[in-house]
Amino acid sequence: MPGCSVYSSYVNGLCCELELYFDGLKSLKVRLIRASFGITRLIGVSFGNTRLIRAFFGITRLIGKGTTRGRPTRGKKDA
Repeated sequence: MPGCSVYSSYVNGLCCELELYFDGLKSLKVRLIRASFGITRLIGVSFGNTRLIRAFFGITRLIGKGTTRGRPTRGKKDA
């Protein structure tokens, strides 16, 4: 089952590791692997086992697109 895992860590904030995977042809599921408090500043995205993309930022506020909690997608207005 192909998957993608996203690991995010904030300075003095919450660390969480998510895994996205396909369940069948049309169903995408998200699973929280672990959550803890961390100190490092790291965003890593890995696809499969070999490719890894990492980016270091000063302070990161959001990972993902606008559908994440509290942020509307482009073109949609707040209620």
